[in-house]
Amino acid sequence: MDAAWEISTLSDLAQPHVVGPYPRGYAAAKAMADWMAKASTTDAWVNERFLDVVNMRRRPADLRTPHFWWRVAWALRDQRRQER
Repeated sequence: MDAAWEISTLSDLAQPHVVGPYPRGYAAAKAMADWMAKASTTDAWVNERFLDVVNMRRRPADLRTPHFWWRVAWALRDQRRQER
């Protein structure tokens, strides 16, 4: 799928007034985007990569690397610990 199309269609489908049809895997993609967004509030490295994709300076595939997801997981873990 073309990178620009992938970014725009996923964000369009997230709008509350859009009723679909939703592509297969949309719920998982939305959950992952929500985790990235939350992690980016406390991890500058995650934030930079996330915004680079949103602003089309990087390809969406750059957000699918194991290293990226480890950083997301660590940021979310740290956030949960601070909430206690």
